[in-house]
Formats: sequence, C-alpha cells, structure tokens
Amino acid sequence: KWIDVQEPDEATLVKLAERYGLHKLAVEDCMHLDQRPKLEEYPGHLFIVLQGFSCVDAKLTDITMHELHFFLGPDWVITVHEKAHLAIEAVHKRLDADPTGTLGRGVDFVAYLLADAQVDLAFPVMEAFSDALDTLEDEIFESPRRGLMQQIFELKRTLVLVRKVMSPQRDVVGMLARRGIPGVNERTTIYFRDV
Repeated sequence: KWIDVQEPDEATLVKLAERYGLHKLAVEDCMHLDQRPKLEEYPGHLFIVLQGFSCVDAKLTDITMHELHFFLGPDWVITVHEKAHLAIEAVHKRLDADPTGTLGRGVDFVAYLLADAQVDLAFPVMEAFSDALDTLEDEIFESPRRGLMQQIFELKRTLVLVRKVMSPQRDVVGMLARRGIPGVNERTTIYFRDV
C-alpha cells in the first residue's frame, strides 16, 4: 500500500501516526519540510528524507527543491511532500499501468522508484549546469565583460545549494543499497545501488 500526502497538515499526520505507529520525531520532521537527506530506523519502520530539484529558469539561478519524506513499513510506504513533483507523477503512472507487478515487488521497490525518478529528473539540470559553465568559460576567454562575474557568482551560489543536498543524499542512498537494512529486501538493494 502507498499513501501519498501532499501539503501535510498536523491532523492528517497524527492520524497516520496512530494507524501505522509512526515515530513522533519523524512526524515532527514532516511538519517542517526543511530537512537534510537522512535515513533513520525506528521500531516498525524506516524514515527517509530525500531531496530532488528542478529549474525552470535558463540562467539556473532559481532552483526548486523537492523534499520527499518516506515512511517505509513492512507492507506500506507513506510519502509526504509539500509540492507536486514529476517524480511522484511518474511513479503514479507506472503503478497505474501495472499495479500488481510493481507493488508485487514490495513497497521498498516503490521507494526505490521514487528515489530513482528524483535522480533522473535532476540529470537535465546537471547537464544545464555543465553547458552554462562551458558557455561562461568561452565568454570569459573570448570577450570578457563585467556582467560575467555576476553570472559566475549566481551560478556558484546555486551549485553550493545543490551540493549541500547531494552529498548527504549519496550517503542515504548508499545505506539503502547495503544488505541488512530492515524493510529493504536484498533484491531491492541492487536497485538502490543503481540510483
């Protein structure tokens, strides 16, 4: 079973906590969607925070963070997030197309699909960063001008934000890829390794 909560409110989270035995500290984290990526083990479930990002601005200065919280239980996964995100939509579509085949692989596989979709959606942004850096480098050597420094600083500020998220996230996904994590089947750890 997958329960997806967008724009969480306290009453909804309290009901879910009572029904599924969610730990109080993890529920509090869901009320403040400003967490770093992490993996915490509680009795009966894992609590995972992952970050994704998207960018609609060609200058790459306006990054939108997509924080996603997971409660991963023995036969259920609960996701909590503030805004709609294409990663969640993609997994919903996959489940709609093949509900028994996808959910039949376990709720840990749904968690993998969500993590993988978030990472996949970040690749075009990372490629855009690479292209922007190449363009800036060419412009600096061909026709240096004052405005280029401002562009460099703006791009650097955005890259620092992305790095703050991606470094701990790599550790979280690395832990999910190890054998022996409660709630993550050994056959699913292979998929997390791919992420």
